[in-house]
Amino acid sequence: MTIGTACTGAVTLRQLKALDFAILVPGHGDIQHDAAYADLLIEAFELVAVQIKPLIAEGLDEEAAVARLDFSSVEPRFTEGDEFLAGRFDAWFKRPIGRAAYRVESGDSPEVE
Repeated sequence: MTIGTACTGAVTLRQLKALDFAILVPGHGDIQHDAAYADLLIEAFELVAVQIKPLIAEGLDEEAAVARLDFSSVEPRFTEGDEFLAGRFDAWFKRPIGRAAYRVESGDSPEVE
């Protein structure tokens, strides 16, 4: 089965959660003592995966498709209304994951198996 980059992230995080960790030390941010942040990331990755295919089917190019991705259901939980964090979320999450998902789903990048 072939899955896109965004779904791959969700699958990986589900596998991590299955380890039933007590403490999670992410690459960035605070040490985690539950799976709430992993769940939020899973939700965000799946949000991208669900949205990107229809945008590609509309014939949108990468830039336009990424711009149309709607993160409104998750972004406030990442940024907590902080403008600085909103800028970082855009630059470090929304655009990169959107671009990667677009490239995989449109065939511009090697697929993840």
